[in-house]
This record gives sequence, C-alpha cells and structure tokens, in this order.
Amino acid sequence: MKRILLLVSVVMLTSFSLMAQEVDTMEIRQDVEKYFVYNENAAWDSLITMLLPEFVDLLSPEMLKNQMDQLANNPNFDVSFREMKIHRIRNAFKHEDAAFALVDHEFIMEFKFKKSEDQTDEEFESFVGIMEMSFQTQYSGQEVVRNQENNSITVKP
Repeated sequence: MKRILLLVSVVMLTSFSLMAQEVDTMEIRQDVEKYFVYNENAAWDSLITMLLPEFVDLLSPEMLKNQMDQLANNPNFDVSFREMKIHRIRNAFKHEDAAFALVDHEFIMEFKFKKSEDQTDEEFESFVGIMEMSFQTQYSGQEVVRNQENNSITVKP
C-alpha cells in the first residue's frame, strides 16, 4: 500500500511539474511573439519593457532606445526583420515573477542601402561590398545574399 501511495505521489508531482513547465513555455512563447511584433513595428519603448530590468538599468532605457532609433533611422540603410519564427523553447523555469527559457528562433534581416548625395557610384559600390563582406564574417553559417538591383543584403538562417 505504501509503495502504491508513493508511486501515485511521484506521478502526481511529475504531472504538476510538467504542467507548470507547459505554462512557462506558453507564457514565454507569447512574450517572444510579442517581442517580435514590437521589433517589426519599431515599438522600442514597449520592447525595452520586456528586457531584463538589470540589463536595462546597466545601460539605461534612454541609451537602448537611442541605439534602436539609430538602427531604425540610419542614413546609410534601412533594416527590416521578417519571418520571425520560434523553433523550440527549452529549459523553461520561473524565477520570482518572470519566466525564462532558451528560445531557438530565426528571422530574416534585410538591409537596403542608400546612396548619399556626396557618394560617387564607385564609393557606394565599395561601401555595399564592404558591408557584404562584414555580414559574411559576422553571420558565418547563415546565408548572406546581395541583390545588386535594389542595393540590399539579406541575411537568412
């Protein structure tokens, strides 16, 4: 009788643990999807509220927002993020009021370069070529594709 009770207790605890894990995974999935939307819409204030508070305090919300604004409003290129997908969420856990996990995800980044008025065609071509080589190094293992017609570079998983 004691063995059966112990077995039932272990099964129940394991079930509750797995249910708690599932809740964390669903919460994290929703948060990551919300983060993707904020990123796509350049909703930096909302995005910053989703970051780890200690990280935000370390750099300051203003500095983070300025960096994101500079990326979004860069005079040399426009950047867009698309086809953001979550592949897997693992090692989910709760700490205090927050849920954490390792999130395997992917997205496509596209950089459309803008020629400035004071750049010659050769200077602009050289600049885009340097950026292509830089991206190939920075994103090694991913596909870096240059489109000559619209002066863009796409980074794909």
